[in-house]
Amino acid sequence: MHIKKAPSLKEQVYSYLRESILNLELEVDKLYSDQWVANNIGVSRTPVREAVLQLQHEGLVDIVPYRGFIVKMISTEEIIDVFQLREAIEGFCIKHLIRCKETHSVAFNKSLYKLKESLLFQEKASKNESSNEFWDADRLFHESIIKHSNNKCFNDIYKSHRDKIQIISLETLKDKSRIYSALSEHNAIVASIENGSEDDAYQKILDHLSSTKSLMMKSLDKRNNR
Repeated sequence: MHIKKAPSLKEQVYSYLRESILNLELEVDKLYSDQWVANNIGVSRTPVREAVLQLQHEGLVDIVPYRGFIVKMISTEEIIDVFQLREAIEGFCIKHLIRCKETHSVAFNKSLYKLKESLLFQEKASKNESSNEFWDADRLFHESIIKHSNNKCFNDIYKSHRDKIQIISLETLKDKSRIYSALSEHNAIVASIENGSEDDAYQKILDHLSSTKSLMMKSLDKRNNR
């Protein structure tokens, strides 16, 4: 019998801060003191400092000595890198998925079911105009396409960039109209997959990713011009 060890204070603070950063609840480029965090969650400054050091190591914050930390904004270079990666992986995987329609119909239909299930979650989120709910369904949608490939490297690489993908997605979803346009694009992608239109589905996934990248670039430009 194994007794699950309770998370340490440092681990609890780390999880709280990390989730707050990824959900855009902490403002980018704003200075937060260790004492402010400690007061907000009812701990001493020591576990806060330890958690912030880990977040710095992960590239999510910059530490300002003796003052606190600043949440980092994702850079133009990081945005370009992430989308080049996604285009390469998701473009390949969507072609692979469609090619399985005739040769591995059971696996194809299972993946198609997952995609349609994700669309239902997205529709519900769009009615609630909930960016976080939509992001959860959006993640399921794109990961379903990749998982069908059964390529461990693809899945591992994609997961290693999930934090940046989440930050980018939620930043673009601040504009509620993006929820509806993304849902429309996802529906068009699924229709092409179901029809077995390989080239059309491939182009639609690239166009969808390009739209998200353009919106993120515009958001970054606005921040830089403030």
